Amino acid sequence: MNKEIILGKVINPCFPRSGHRLLKNMLMEYFGDELLFHSKMVQRNTFDQSNYIKNHDNELLNSLKTGIEINDSWKYVVQFRHPIMSIVSYFEFHIRTRTHLNNQQEFLSFLNSRINYWKRFIQKWTLTQPNFILIPYEQLIEDPLTKIGEVVRFMTESERIDMSKLMRSMEKHRWPLYRYKEDEKAKNISEPRKLADFKYYDQGLFEDVERKLFVDYLKPLEIRPLLMQST
Repeated sequence: MNKEIILGKVINPCFPRSGHRLLKNMLMEYFGDELLFHSKMVQRNTFDQSNYIKNHDNELLNSLKTGIEINDSWKYVVQFRHPIMSIVSYFEFHIRTRTHLNNQQEFLSFLNSRINYWKRFIQKWTLTQPNFILIPYEQLIEDPLTKIGEVVRFMTESERIDMSKLMRSMEKHRWPLYRYKEDEKAKNISEPRKLADFKYYDQGLFEDVERKLFVDYLKPLEIRPLLMQST
């Protein structure tokens, strides 16, 4: 069959540690040299040369800023994850890169600021828009074939899809996952993260976070609580 064409520029707003690498690798496997990737950290192509651009929208960390502008003529593949799981993984990344101190007080400060960042990210990027597609991490992990197919159709504006190539892309990159650990190189992991293994795990604190986010965020996004009993 003819090679699928990516129509227009695709921006990938992704909250940190929400499956960007997994999705990007499957898409690059599927599209080959048709996908031109760009991020500030990986200058493989310039922004203008690229058609798939990663952006964490980090300016949302600052409550006075609104982050990157939304262009109605571009497509947006939006990735997010249960906030606690994202933030724990994000903190471990920073510990590994030595950009934060490795202690409980540092984590509590990190958790507070990143919860606010996560809320602002969700408020901005999960609106129902025709040029947005939402890819929750949990759904990508549970059913990667379906989710990657949805993204391919969204990017090409075509129902035509090479299922055998899609299957190969999924099988090649679904496992292992890439995880950062304290004082170790990033490791390939073949099983889901267990929150209770986190060094600064606090069940009461994390339950309280979920409770505060449940009505306005977790429930509308169909993110299953990890600790609290949903109602």
